[in-house]
Amino acid sequence: MSRGLPRLGNVTDSRYVGSHASFQPWLIQWCEALGVSAPVLPTKSYRFEYPVRVIDRDGREFTNFIDCWKAGHFALEAKATEVADANEQPLRKAFGQVRNYVAHTKGTAPPFLLVVDVPRTLIVWDRWSGEYGGFPAGYRINLTTLSERPQDILTNPPSGTHRACANRDAGDCRQACTTRRHFRGAWS
Repeated sequence: MSRGLPRLGNVTDSRYVGSHASFQPWLIQWCEALGVSAPVLPTKSYRFEYPVRVIDRDGREFTNFIDCWKAGHFALEAKATEVADANEQPLRKAFGQVRNYVAHTKGTAPPFLLVVDVPRTLIVWDRWSGEYGGFPAGYRINLTTLSERPQDILTNPPSGTHRACANRDAGDCRQACTTRRHFRGAWS
């Protein structure tokens, strides 16, 4: 584990808590602590504020933005609630937003959806079964006590295994389930 993770996970001053604008600097520092690249120089495949064209119920087309996008890896929506409490409504809303936005992206949906409550909690959804599932299906990671390294989501997600389970390919599905158990054990 990087020595910077415990320090970063325990940051709770006003620069981070209560301000959605704090997400980008926090993610850059989090990536540095993990030893993975951050979207500092944005590209089409890895960037903050990834634009997504959506059509609302009234047929109007407009642009929304995924807070952080890495093609083939993840889509992330960030919130910064003022206190860690039992009110999960902002996190549920963030999950609904990112799931809806991903449905409107071009190409293959990423294997992971992420919601972060800066700097306290990261929730991870995978689509090993072919879909992400609902809000309760997410794996909750307490960032203030993080002791495992989630670099694989950021740099090297298992490829193809989420589709393998949906297509009933037994060998690849076993690999996906093994990976899923690893994530569940390391991040619950």
